[in-house]
Amino acid sequence: MLTASGSALVSGASPSAMEKTTQVKVLRPFLIKTERQEVGAVLTVPRILATELASANKVELLKPAVVAAAAVQDLKAEPPKKGKTNAGQ
Repeated sequence: MLTASGSALVSGASPSAMEKTTQVKVLRPFLIKTERQEVGAVLTVPRILATELASANKVELLKPAVVAAAAVQDLKAEPPKKGKTNAGQ
């Protein structure tokens, strides 16, 4: 007889995976702990809730701050200087 007691589908996600949070932007109002979350609000919620809300088109998943900060640094980098090149030497 086959059992699935050790399967990831049956046992669920690890506690450490469930504790991770992510930021979302509210697209459609909804309630969290009986408090209405208004459109445009930025919230930090557990990742599993964020994916459920995103699949219902209630939130937009935001990129982590570390990735966003790196993107800003790339934009602030100096453009290449125009001038003599080493082509043909």
